[in-house]
Amino acid sequence: MRKVLLFCFAFLFFCGGVIAQKKNAQDVITLALKVDSAFQSRFTFKTDAFWDNAVFHLGNLELFKVAGDKKLLDFTISWAKHNKYMGANSQDKRFWDYRLPLRVNDNVLFADYQICFQIYSDLNDMEPSPEKLKRAFEVFDYQISLPDNDFWWWMDALFMAMPSMTRLYKQSGDEKYLDKMYEYFDYFDSRFYDRDAHLYYRDKRFVYPEAKSPESGKKLFWSRGNGWVFAAHARVLQQLPKKYKHYNVFLDRFLAMADTLKKLQKDEGYWQNSLGCDLLTPGRETSGTALMLYAFCSGVNMGILSRKKYAPVIEKAWKYLSETAVQEDFMVGYIFDVPERTAFEYTPNPKTSTNYGTGVFLLAASEYAKFLDLPFFSKKRLHYIGTLVFQNA
Repeated sequence: MRKVLLFCFAFLFFCGGVIAQKKNAQDVITLALKVDSAFQSRFTFKTDAFWDNAVFHLGNLELFKVAGDKKLLDFTISWAKHNKYMGANSQDKRFWDYRLPLRVNDNVLFADYQICFQIYSDLNDMEPSPEKLKRAFEVFDYQISLPDNDFWWWMDALFMAMPSMTRLYKQSGDEKYLDKMYEYFDYFDSRFYDRDAHLYYRDKRFVYPEAKSPESGKKLFWSRGNGWVFAAHARVLQQLPKKYKHYNVFLDRFLAMADTLKKLQKDEGYWQNSLGCDLLTPGRETSGTALMLYAFCSGVNMGILSRKKYAPVIEKAWKYLSETAVQEDFMVGYIFDVPERTAFEYTPNPKTSTNYGTGVFLLAASEYAKFLDLPFFSKKRLHYIGTLVFQNA
């Protein structure tokens, strides 16, 4: 009898833990939906396809996949249609460029105008339609025909464009997109990866020792920038075949960054703007932290990172994001402005909220919900949600 009672107690304890875990995942989704709703109530979908708007829609779409709330999907579909499933919309290839960081129509090959293709590809997975991928293939087929390999000359580009190319591979089955992706990545990696720190410099202006912290003389590593790279690796590894010849390059970089970033997390759960230099830009910063959380959760969810080792990192990061970064009006604060000149001149502000900062919060929350209850948020279920919503549209 005593054994039966002990078994029943253990069973109930286990069931209670499972129920609590699902409840916690639902709490995460509920908060993310409030953040998303607060943003949508203030802004329109009638914006361009440049990176800052696209990052919001990336997070919005990922939240839809776990929440199944059709108004999220409708908002992003409306945005995609508004942009005619294009990035920069120049039609004359003679003037297509990527060297100037400008919001202009000729910058078709500029990675900040290519993140939108990730969203269009995911929408195509839910409801296939040739118009959704026509421009993406046109742009990248032209780009990979060129002899240039320096398209990704700054760190943000990896997040904006690498997962777009893995998606074109998944859509077409043609490894030419993976091979060119690796070629472009290798160009960036060989110039800006610090093999001692296992972190990346933003671009050629920030490489040590020519550039260093004016406060400490240390190397300059930007939090959000390394968050872009860390999350880019996660999104690539989600779709890159393990048999692909360069798979281990991306895996090795991801694992090395995870180990380094674990050590740089602050006790409150965030990563400060300047990694590893407490004298420069001390204080909270949300966009880099959200990207780190997304990548850590993704790594655990893929089975690449150890849950035991990284769960404390993940939980601290979510505690910061949910309890400090999200404000009473459900806007996401402590995000510094867009220009890179502020990357190392940042003053924390709870009211500094942006479209891309909201997007990476939604991205992190969606992946964290899966971290809490991965079996429930299986690939089959996510596909089912998308298919069901389209069928009932």
